[in-house]
Amino acid sequence: TQSVAREREQRYKGKRVYSVRLEPNIKVFGLFDLREPEIAIAVLDTNTLAIGKPSTVRTAIDADFGGKRVDAELVQLATREANAVMGFAGTVPGIVARRIDLGSDQLSRPFRAVRGFYGALLTTASGFEFLTNLRTTDQTAAGELSKTLLALRDFIPGLLTQLPAAIGKAAAANARNIRINAHDAEVAIRVEIVPPGTVALIRRSLTTK
Repeated sequence: TQSVAREREQRYKGKRVYSVRLEPNIKVFGLFDLREPEIAIAVLDTNTLAIGKPSTVRTAIDADFGGKRVDAELVQLATREANAVMGFAGTVPGIVARRIDLGSDQLSRPFRAVRGFYGALLTTASGFEFLTNLRTTDQTAAGELSKTLLALRDFIPGLLTQLPAAIGKAAAANARNIRINAHDAEVAIRVEIVPPGTVALIRRSLTTK
């Protein structure tokens, strides 16, 4: 494992900003080989947490003070599902995407074309539906990414055989509910999640004030 080299806390326009600098060449989530990455975190309000590189977090804080605004398009994308439990949107800088490493160039190349994402989590009659759209560089890249994701989806059931029978069966059912489609320069992924025995409880907790 990699150790944390340095942590620090500072204030920016009245907000506490916590920064963590990791060891050089650490591989994040096994995908991104970053050199001396620094991650900043700040609580903007009771509902909003900003996480990212320090300059991005400062931009989010500026938005609260009438300064430089957060990208209006990202806000629109994150809030397009009015009934969502939560919505999200973001960008993937090219310098980060180019460092994605999944073990082979053939597998990694489609993911290196991703430049952004947006989506939402919704409740359904049987559980939840997770929606996400991956924004790529062009239509060709989206088609290649879609084919790769479909191949990975079909590979999931084989991996689930290593899980206990009851858990594996439920996970396999959810894996079969993954729908992937490419349109223009985007790849849409829809996952219907049906957690047996917990749906009613979770849905009540989300709707009870």
